[in-house]
Amino acid sequence: MKKLYEPRFLKTASKLMLAFLAMSVVVAIIPLCMPAPTKLYVKVAAVYEGVIDQRFFMTHHAIKECAKTFVNDMMLVAHEQGEPMAAVGHITKAAAKYDKELKLHYLEVIVEITDPIAIDKIQKKLFSKVSIGFMPISVQCSICQTNMLHCSHDPGHEYNGVLARGIVWQMDGLELSFVNIPASEHARVLSWSTNDVELSTGNLPK
Repeated sequence: MKKLYEPRFLKTASKLMLAFLAMSVVVAIIPLCMPAPTKLYVKVAAVYEGVIDQRFFMTHHAIKECAKTFVNDMMLVAHEQGEPMAAVGHITKAAAKYDKELKLHYLEVIVEITDPIAIDKIQKKLFSKVSIGFMPISVQCSICQTNMLHCSHDPGHEYNGVLARGIVWQMDGLELSFVNIPASEHARVLSWSTNDVELSTGNLPK
């Protein structure tokens, strides 16, 4: 039987196509073969000065004081404070910073995440918003200007058409949580890395 003639350039093209397909398969498989990270270091803007959940007004003084005590507190999901095993990580660093674009003070923290599900959701940007859980220590009533822990006004309620808010001058941070809707509008994940990261450079304005 007579053998059909196949031009040389067709043979070369076929080999190149096979090589390209083989490389595509390898490139697609490599990410699947790479082990998932066991730790993720996440830089977070935990809370900004200003209105919090319509009930409180966070001062930059409270943010600076909170930075001193926030290290080693838990990272949770949806403020599950009653479940110690629900922690997905913990805070390793905290400092008061200044956002030049928003012109607001904020609390920046580094969180070490060890929960594999949380790591996956952070990488997929499903965990991108955060909310701080805190205990007010010194809170001034926006209506009567006295200590709100002892006055008759409740934060978030209206009195004669005026909304009462607690002006937070000092607080203890209890935990930080991933949430869908943050109480502090700009609170969010800033960046993440598989290697330990440092806090942003720059100081608060005097």
